[in-house]
Amino acid sequence: MEAMSNQPYDPVGHTGGGGYYQMALTTGLLAVGLAAGAPIFSFRWAPLPSPLYKAVARCQLKFFKLQWMVMTAFSTPQLVELDTFCAKSFTASDTGGVQVLPASGDQKRQQRYADSLFVGGGDIRISQTAALTAGTRTLEAQPFSSIPGWAAAVGSGPPIPIYEEFNEHHVPQVFEPNQGFIVANKILTANAGVIQFWIDIGWMEEYENMPAW
Repeated sequence: MEAMSNQPYDPVGHTGGGGYYQMALTTGLLAVGLAAGAPIFSFRWAPLPSPLYKAVARCQLKFFKLQWMVMTAFSTPQLVELDTFCAKSFTASDTGGVQVLPASGDQKRQQRYADSLFVGGGDIRISQTAALTAGTRTLEAQPFSSIPGWAAAVGSGPPIPIYEEFNEHHVPQVFEPNQGFIVANKILTANAGVIQFWIDIGWMEEYENMPAW
């Protein structure tokens, strides 16, 4: 029987690889007029094939925070809402914006962890001055989190950010290869003004024997 511990689960001790990783990203200044459903962030888990016999690399979303702020006043006050959807399958990544992947040796919560499997595989992408162009993926019908806010004047934003943190007693979002999530605008935004978004993410990578958990 495994001893009780208040320490986080250690993927390295379990499989000999993997670890915990983190990243903070910011969009460029996005002119409003974002279409309903327009993606501004995309996270595709697509690691290279596992070197371990009958093992698959899985990704747990451990932390996610999203917030936004009006940088140039909107022409008309309105609701701004962002939805976060699980993508059950990817066959082509979203495009546009800028791809931001961990560099070798970077974004680790501890230096003893292996490099992220995003080094050489997968896609993390954020908008710059326009929405992303959707790739080929199947989104779940409903988002798993949503952030509304009333926007008009410079500095306005959501009352609280989207904030999700999964400790060892909560069931996280777990992604198989070629799964992930996207953040999308829900409501067509006003035809004048500028908005900016901030996203913080943390995730765990681990090799697991087949079948899935």
